[in-house]
Amino acid sequence: MVERSVLAVAVAALLAACSTASNAQDSDSRGAIAYVVEVAEEESPRRVADDVAAATGGAVLYVYTTVLHGFAITVPAGTTARDLLADPRIIKVERDGPVSIPRPVDGR
Repeated sequence: MVERSVLAVAVAALLAACSTASNAQDSDSRGAIAYVVEVAEEESPRRVADDVAAATGGAVLYVYTTVLHGFAITVPAGTTARDLLADPRIIKVERDGPVSIPRPVDGR
């Protein structure tokens, strides 16, 4: 189960990095921070994302429903992962950013 969770977060981070690269560059210039957030299975990722955005003054970048049950969001500088985790519906928060997968070493 842990491996699945790690893989899901890695894939979500990769998707977020690809789909929001221009948003991330714009947000960095304003001092915003991007996070990928996983919510509890019984919660609606869209509802939690909208609530968090309203509470923090953030902007929802993407809502995940297939690989990850959660969303990507930018929040104003000073809002931390710990602040987001104070919401009991949120179970995991990771800082968003570029992800790369190394090429396999040719074993010939």
